[in-house]
Amino acid sequence: MTNKIVFSGIQPTGSLHVGNYFGSIKNWLSFQDDDACDLIVSVVDWHAISVLPFPSVDDSLFTVASYIASGISPEQSSIILQSSIQEHTELQWVLSIITKLGWLNRMTQYKDKSSKHDNNALGLYAYPVLMASDVLLYDTDIVPVGMDQVQHVELIRTIAKSFNQTVNKQIFKIPELSLNEQTMKIKSLSDATKKMSKSDASDKGRINLTDSNDLISSKIMSAKTLSVPNTTVFDYHVIKSNPELNNLVVLYSACTGLSTEEASSLFKSCSQFKKLLVEVLVDLISPIREKINHLMNDKKYLISVLQNGKAKVLPQVQKKMDDIKELIGIMKLYQTLDN
Repeated sequence: MTNKIVFSGIQPTGSLHVGNYFGSIKNWLSFQDDDACDLIVSVVDWHAISVLPFPSVDDSLFTVASYIASGISPEQSSIILQSSIQEHTELQWVLSIITKLGWLNRMTQYKDKSSKHDNNALGLYAYPVLMASDVLLYDTDIVPVGMDQVQHVELIRTIAKSFNQTVNKQIFKIPELSLNEQTMKIKSLSDATKKMSKSDASDKGRINLTDSNDLISSKIMSAKTLSVPNTTVFDYHVIKSNPELNNLVVLYSACTGLSTEEASSLFKSCSQFKKLLVEVLVDLISPIREKINHLMNDKKYLISVLQNGKAKVLPQVQKKMDDIKELIGIMKLYQTLDN
């Protein structure tokens, strides 16, 4: 029986944070440990240039180091650099031919990012088509995502079905999404109505995987919490109704494996619970931070990880793209020119 292909990726734009870890990487690890799955994780650097500033080579290597330090094994999984595999952008162009403008106009992330970055450029607008190319190129069965990416996966499914219908052939698998609700539960420490994000101007709203123990403590102890009366009994229902307090409990729950109700039972006061949260965050992040720093001192190894990942996936990717080119009439002509 053929293993299921699981594909995902993160942009190399700054340090990964605990929202990325619990929302994406921990989910990937469950697939990595599943003998029935083959995990492909990408450093999606083409996606990263859809908004300024452009990422550097070190940004991409730093993301690879963060993947490995967080538990992604180059031996068990394929870690790839999106831009090193030209078929990603080739397929994007093919898919753009059958992608309707109306589909892209409905994408809420484009509206959000274009207003936030004052960017109405084609690259950001066409971002979901490249994402579809990333997924469909590998005959992906499962796309693990958070709530904010569900619309993108639905578009990928729509594009795949449309292409198959257009050529009257089952060229693309229709991928299923694996929804990780934890992604949307980890909120900013500065504004609990928004998710924790790498793109926030202020670093205070996120706990990065590279933060020092002192910085973790400083960020958590200064995390925004609405003032509450001294007589408040911090039971589960009181905490759940307060976004700032609930965010701290959700983060503690993610770190410890306790349910949010169990974590709430430990909440006696804001300062007391924040100290508990600092302890578990330091325990989680310290070894990851140290391994990232160690790996960044061996960039040749990180490059070799990307080379090996590419070598593992390239034969299948090239065959997939060759089949598509032949189907649409391009393959025969450029083969003639090459001869």
